[in-house]
Amino acid sequence: MRILHVIKIGGLAGAEKHVLELVDALRTQGLDARICVLADPAVPIDDVYEEIRRRGIPFETFPARKRLNWAVRRHLIDEFRRVRPDIVHTHLIHADFYAVPAARRAEVPAVVSTRHDQLGFRRRWSLRALNRWLL
Repeated sequence: MRILHVIKIGGLAGAEKHVLELVDALRTQGLDARICVLADPAVPIDDVYEEIRRRGIPFETFPARKRLNWAVRRHLIDEFRRVRPDIVHTHLIHADFYAVPAARRAEVPAVVSTRHDQLGFRRRWSLRALNRWLL
């Protein structure tokens, strides 16, 4: 089974550490788990890339600045069609926003979203509506 995790990374914090541990555990179980990193090119995250490489996790990086960038969705559609995951697992709202519609477009069989700790962020009505539409 191939599982592709998508997360916007700005540093090595809680959600990012969780994804690395989860992908490690899945790979230990013999599953093909990978990461799509959404990253702002202006934010240095070399330490994150170094940690991903150290763990031997396959990954691809896609530029995702703070403003909306529809090219990210297009790149993810292409990546999903190339990799052909059985599951796309999104982490945090940026990944939900870009990867959920891309996974649907690429006809990925299953999409899972982990929200982590963003309760305050998701209390805004506009984000709740977006979240309901996406998931």
